[in-house]
Amino acid sequence: MISCLLLATALLVLPTGRASHRIAGQKNHQVRWSVLTVPVVVIGAWWAGVGLLLAGTVVAATLWWTVQRGRRRRTATRNAQATAAVVGQLLSDVAAGASIGHSIRGISANLPPATTPEIAGVLHTTARHTAMGASGAHLLIDAPSTCPDLRYLGKLWAVSESRGIALGVLLEQCQRRIDTRLRHSASTQASLQGPQATAVVLALLPLAGIGMGAAMGAHPLEFLCQTSLGNVLLIGGVSLACGGFAWVQVMTHRAAGHQC
Repeated sequence: MISCLLLATALLVLPTGRASHRIAGQKNHQVRWSVLTVPVVVIGAWWAGVGLLLAGTVVAATLWWTVQRGRRRRTATRNAQATAAVVGQLLSDVAAGASIGHSIRGISANLPPATTPEIAGVLHTTARHTAMGASGAHLLIDAPSTCPDLRYLGKLWAVSESRGIALGVLLEQCQRRIDTRLRHSASTQASLQGPQATAVVLALLPLAGIGMGAAMGAHPLEFLCQTSLGNVLLIGGVSLACGGFAWVQVMTHRAAGHQC
């Protein structure tokens, strides 16, 4: 049975002629890994037992969720910093008498080093649009959801055009808003490193208990993996530990001002 599963996995993972041309780059790797998951799960259930497999799945899902959450948080921070740099340049240009469209075209041609790909793409599109004499406010408003500050800048631009409010005042308010949020997030994140470390220690503490039990000759792994009651306790304990760790992450990120 295991030989057949391994053979099927090899046939599915190895690239074929037509498939390798249809699926390229990262998408191709994702498809292969998703196909590889099925036989690995079957083999793991046969070899380790259902209890250990489910507990491992909960741990893997928690780790994946934590990594993805961290990536989204770092992306949001980089986008906010890049937008703050763009707003600062816009403010200088507008104060010097340039129009916002002319300023965006200049920024798009000489992007700051910290500009992220999402913001660079929106700025290039807006610059091309304003070069034809049209307003680019709606393009900033329709920016990706990972660039909320750029959307806010577009709304200020639209308000300035429709209400006749001086754009420099609105840009100052926008830059102050972004800088304040970034400072608050950085200071809060630094102060929350202690609780986050405590959550990691508490989540790993049951492993120390299992190690102590094994050192005393109690055979906790055999009980947890090879008995029905042990399977229930293993799955329940791992789920509670991972749930507590995830909840601490949610609370600390909300305290730091992150919404993702």
